[in-house]
Amino acid sequence: MSHNVFWMQCGGCCGDTWSFFNAQSPDAIEFFKAGDLDLLWHPSLVPMDADELKALIDRLMVGDQPLDILCVEGTVLCGPEGTGGYDEMLGVPKMEIVSALAKVARYVLAVGTCACFGGISAGGEVEGTGLQ
Repeated sequence: MSHNVFWMQCGGCCGDTWSFFNAQSPDAIEFFKAGDLDLLWHPSLVPMDADELKALIDRLMVGDQPLDILCVEGTVLCGPEGTGGYDEMLGVPKMEIVSALAKVARYVLAVGTCACFGGISAGGEVEGTGLQ
């Protein structure tokens, strides 16, 4: 049985994605095959227009499509003033999408230091935070 994976890139340099792409043993493709992982979305790997992405997120949020693993890369930007308006996707603050998907995911993985602890953006004007 495959496991559905949705990968969110939040604030930051996306360095963890590039590290993952540079893996050699196993490489990224071997990793997904060996883990029987179905990558539903990753902004660099899964071509999808905005309407398709919104429909996928909607299906995940209401449980019409199972979400086994939510991967969050980068700091979750909450600024300005807690609105999340500095980092949006499909016209919605990513912090809201991350929160909603985390509630329906079986597992949530913080990918990298920024996703764990907020990285260089923590405590700054962009109000970055990690998932900790």
